[in-house]
Amino acid sequence: ALERKVLRNKTKELMEELTIQATTDQLTGLINRRSLMKILDNSLQKFHSEGSDFGLIGIDIDFFKKVNDTYGHSVGDTVLVEAAGCLKNNIRTEDFVGRMGGEEFLAIITNCTVEDVTSIADRVRKEVENLLIKVDDIEINITISGGTSHSSEKGSVDELINLADERLYIAKENGRNQ
Repeated sequence: ALERKVLRNKTKELMEELTIQATTDQLTGLINRRSLMKILDNSLQKFHSEGSDFGLIGIDIDFFKKVNDTYGHSVGDTVLVEAAGCLKNNIRTEDFVGRMGGEEFLAIITNCTVEDVTSIADRVRKEVENLLIKVDDIEINITISGGTSHSSEKGSVDELINLADERLYIAKENGRNQ
């Protein structure tokens, strides 16, 4: 009976570890793309069934390739980790932010208006702009560009992501850090 109990506990620990690995971005500790998509699908269902609005903020680190090329990938990884922490710390506790891949992030803002999404996006942008990242004797400032969309604007998850992406690219074309 004791052996079975130890085995059950070990199995439970392994399952928890596997769940974390399957849902979390290994580098940043944020939720991963798969988890974001699941949350988005749930948010869309809730929007259709209960009318709970939500918004998206697509986020890219400006000139991230230059950071990697100038300082190396290990410094680039540190920049990603610090940026991820800043993003997570500057959205509301009921919201979600995850890494889509590379230097791309996505925030899901729950129970919000269009104005709420815009306000949160700008607050996050300002906080990242004020972030000073120190690696050894190097100090790095970064900026982000973002694009938003709101559940009232489009009908599907893909359409909402595409709209946020379109607006993100407009921000980049218009000078970044916006």
